[in-house]
Amino acid sequence: MTQQTNGELQRFIDLFALVLQEDWIYKKTPSGTYEQWVIATTESHIFLKKDFVIWLAYFITAKRCKGQQHYPGQVVHRKTYDAFQRVSEDHQKEVASALCHIKVHDSVLTASRGLEDMVEKQNRPNKRRCKLSAPYYV
Repeated sequence: MTQQTNGELQRFIDLFALVLQEDWIYKKTPSGTYEQWVIATTESHIFLKKDFVIWLAYFITAKRCKGQQHYPGQVVHRKTYDAFQRVSEDHQKEVASALCHIKVHDSVLTASRGLEDMVEKQNRPNKRRCKLSAPYYV
């Protein structure tokens, strides 16, 4: 791997790591969490295979970069995110693997556990009790 590629991969890692290392700022579930989890794209599956919190970093980063709400550094983040979309799947896997070694902020871990539980509950089939038509006791 060339030094240029290493530098580019580090930019991608740094971009996704922002979500993992900062205090969790959301008061509610970020919109679209469940829907994006269900229809995960190839890139996000790479992250989801590593861990839910790693996928959450991908999801939040993508949402921020594509979003209408402006924040300082958004233009650079969007360009970095767009470049990440164009790299090979092997490089994307390297980025996802590297994120597994990032120290995750406690508030992000707590939030991700709650979100993961919520997503899994929504994905379970609805279990209804069957009403017995005749008593089964004698």
